[in-house]
Parts: sequence; structure tokens; C-alpha cells
Amino acid sequence: KSYFNSYHQYADIKTFLSGICSTAGSGKCTWIPSIGKSLQGTDISALKLGTPSSANKPQIYIQGSLHAREWAASSTVQYIVYQLLTATDASTKAVLDAFDIHVVPLSNPDGYAYTWASGGDRLWRKNRRDNGDGTFGVDLNRNYAYHWSGSGGASDNTDDETYRGPSAESEPETKVLSAYYKSLDRVTAAIDFHTFSQLILRPWGDTKVLPVHDKQYIDIGTQIHNIIKGVSGLNYVSEPSISLYPTTG
Repeated sequence: KSYFNSYHQYADIKTFLSGICSTAGSGKCTWIPSIGKSLQGTDISALKLGTPSSANKPQIYIQGSLHAREWAASSTVQYIVYQLLTATDASTKAVLDAFDIHVVPLSNPDGYAYTWASGGDRLWRKNRRDNGDGTFGVDLNRNYAYHWSGSGGASDNTDDETYRGPSAESEPETKVLSAYYKSLDRVTAAIDFHTFSQLILRPWGDTKVLPVHDKQYIDIGTQIHNIIKGVSGLNYVSEPSISLYPTTG
């Protein structure tokens, strides 16, 4: 698909995704124009994928580009949507029959727009909060309520790239994303796409205590590693998130 030969601004992304969603047929896709608004009033859009084969199917949650500069994260999520809606093989159909897949292709639209803007910053990471002291932006990936006030995993310095914000979920974007995720009561898997490195990160980010389902996370990470290796030859490392560095919020 020629669309994926280049990156696109948010309006074009929404036009492309809403278009393939509307033509998918068989009730495979629902386009959600807005699950809520960003700090600057931009609609955060989503899609629900899955054939209406049965009620109460397990749910998968996917989001991309929480960090604005990571264009390839959103592009990857868009390609996943495209493949799921256009592929005709039995295995893809089986995925859509078995799961309802909820996708937020671009989680930080204001920051993303700033990476495209004349006079903006291609490497901008945060949202566009005016912190009132001459600095801008909150790292949305440190602003969620989960262990927001934990030590060592985020910064309280407004100028830092990992600035956590003035309070847990102070930012409209994290409020919207968190509320949408919590509205899904059958989530069995979730992935937040980033492009920092060739890593498959699993829980936890703020402690070395192993999660209850650690063996399953390891098994899934190994499978993902093997699939990527088989397709591209690249070695993605599967490890607990805290092995990279501590993160909170």
C-alpha cells in the first residue's frame, strides 16, 4: 500500500483509517471519531475491530505514539489495522472472530502536531501543556495514576523530558486514554507501541517484584521475539520494563 511509503499528519491518518474501516464490510470495524479531547481540543480517535461472531469476546487494547516524536509507533499501529481489515487469509479472520480489538492509533495528537509544525520540534516528546514557568509539556507516559508518586521513575522538574505533571492524570490525554481502557471490561492483552529501541517490555516498570503471570509474559515475549527474528532477522530483547530503567505513572 503506497500510503505506508511515508509518514502522515493526523488529519490524513484519520481519513485513511476511517476510510478502510468504512469499507471493511461484514461489521468488522467501527470508527470512533472521538473518545475524548486533548489539551488543545483535538479529538482522540479510536477503532474497534472484530467480526460480530459472538458477544463477550476477549478484548485486546492497542495504542501508539504516546510520545509525539515516535512517528513509527503510530505508523506501526496503522499498519496492523490495515492488515487486519484487508487480509483475507484464514488466520487473520480467526483473530477477528476470536477477539474485539480496540485501537487508539495516535495518543498524543497535540505533541504530534508540534513535531510537524513550522517552528516546532521534530524531536518533541511530551504534550503541549504550558507549565507556567517558560517550559512546556508533560510526559504522558509518566502521568498515569498507577504509582504516579513513586520515586525514581519520573521527574518533578517541568523542563525534563520525563516530567510527570503536577498530579496523577492531570492531563486530558491520560484521562481520556485511561477512561477508555477502563471502559473495556474483558481486556486480556494490551500493548503500547513505542520506538525507543528494539525491546519487548513486560511488567513491571517500578519494581523488581515479579508479576503473578510472569511466566506467561515471558512466553509471549519469546514468541514475539521469534516472530520478529523470523521475518526481519532483527533481535528484539524481551525483558521486564524496569531492566531498561525505572518508570512510574
